[in-house]
Amino acid sequence: MIKHVALISLAVGLIMSRIVPLPFFREPPAYSLFTLDPVELARQKRLLAEQQKARNDFVEVREGILERLGQGKITLSDACDRIYFAAREIYPKYAGIICGNDKLDPKRYMACNVVERFRVDAEDTPSMSAIVQRLERELSSPAFRTWCEQAWKR
Repeated sequence: MIKHVALISLAVGLIMSRIVPLPFFREPPAYSLFTLDPVELARQKRLLAEQQKARNDFVEVREGILERLGQGKITLSDACDRIYFAAREIYPKYAGIICGNDKLDPKRYMACNVVERFRVDAEDTPSMSAIVQRLERELSSPAFRTWCEQAWKR
């Protein structure tokens, strides 16, 4: 009888230790460093949502600019100017990335990125190769070099 009571007590104790943790079953102290209070989590969630919305809005504007560039309605330098100013207003993080490059001046860096974007598209769509050739000619033109020497205004 005593054995049965002891076994039942032990079983109930083990079951209860899973439901209500005893002090010697607590998480390590470092675990609390990785948890945030609900207010901080809500703030971070709101911040990430705002950043994602700004990025999506910027991408939408940039795609429209690139579409007009592909159609030949605007020049490469105009497209880069419009992308830069849209980035400054909508998604400043992108403008910071462009201006933070030390290897090339920001205008040439952005123009090379735009041309590379069309070059990647041309791999899948052969008709885009004519656009890439036009943009590469524009990259090597004296007017483009003059544009690169001028700082962005505003």
